[in-house]
Amino acid sequence: MRLPVAVPLVVFALAASVSAQSTRSTSRAYALVGSLFTQNSQDSGYVAASTTATAEALEFRSSGGQAFARAEFMSGFGTLRARHTADLDNQGNHTRGLAYGPDDFAGEGHIFGGEFSDVITIGGGGTFRFYYSLSGSVAHTGPGAPLWRAKLYAGAFGTGVTLLRAPGFFLRFEGTGPSSFFAEDYYEFLATPGAELNIAGALGALMDVIREAGEPGVSHSVLDATNTGKFRLVPMSPGMSFSAASGTAYTSVRVSGNATLEGLATSAFGMPVTIQVREVGSLTPLETHHVVLGEGGTFSFETARTGSHDVTIQGPSWLRAKTTLNLLGDIEGLAFSLFNGDVNGDNSVNLADFLVLRGAFGSTLGNPGYVSGADLNRDGTVNVLDFLILRSNFGRSGVA
Repeated sequence: MRLPVAVPLVVFALAASVSAQSTRSTSRAYALVGSLFTQNSQDSGYVAASTTATAEALEFRSSGGQAFARAEFMSGFGTLRARHTADLDNQGNHTRGLAYGPDDFAGEGHIFGGEFSDVITIGGGGTFRFYYSLSGSVAHTGPGAPLWRAKLYAGAFGTGVTLLRAPGFFLRFEGTGPSSFFAEDYYEFLATPGAELNIAGALGALMDVIREAGEPGVSHSVLDATNTGKFRLVPMSPGMSFSAASGTAYTSVRVSGNATLEGLATSAFGMPVTIQVREVGSLTPLETHHVVLGEGGTFSFETARTGSHDVTIQGPSWLRAKTTLNLLGDIEGLAFSLFNGDVNGDNSVNLADFLVLRGAFGSTLGNPGYVSGADLNRDGTVNVLDFLILRSNFGRSGVA
């Protein structure tokens, strides 16, 4: 569950309080068995580099009861992560791994285990967005359940920039038991050439495992919260550039869409494709992305390139297709239809493909002679259905 809360003043105060070009990780772990209690903490301090703080606490009693908690925060420029692990045996009733200082589930608090800040110089002028996201998962086995929370703050302000859209809340999830979560939001600004933008992010998380003493079995819980790789700066106007004091590349345009794979008899879910970003008209890839398709052939990737570029996509037996995109702002709804029949992966359907298919004809998955590339419809058998797909596209080639 995400609870929207207006926090522009908190966000800006946070950004102003953390020195530019700095990161910090702080961690605290608690372990409790019965009436016994142990805690441990670590603070990396502010440094101009990625940093990690890890704390572990182990509590046990002579009768054999044992609780273990581990809290870890990793902070980098534009990247924050928290991971908490807790184990509790049948003598225990409570164990906790939490972030930096006293926090509780009753009050909201502003406790962070990972922080970063940076300064961005903007080349060119125009509109841009500062995206931030929070994702993660909670896993649990054994008796009881984990009580958990994850929250992400993001701040942005500067000189020569005008705020066009403020998100108005931080990203926050909490719950009891196993879960997965994701949310994303953004600021939008209008910048003059040479403007400076101060950005800052902070991640807080905690997990508290509760169970009844005497229940058989060991409880094992893991909270893994990740700011999905990095905070992103996305230009909406042409000719813009972003230069970070830390040297971090924040520019990232997300491209998402759907690939239709001709002749596929099964779901496209899990099918690998190769996506390249090129200069318009060039055959040399600037970026290569190996992407696994989702349900219905959906895909998504992020590129540091902006402006007009060619984007190509190719599957294991599907010919390469291409489109030209103007990479300004995130792009959604991109659609590709790929022709099938390229058994040997040379981007053409010809006699060489027919010979391989003929040699594997009649074979099935897991048996000698089976060639996955010849099983064009991916039904586990190389048969006349695959031959018909090849014949329908014989002589066809994909884009270079």
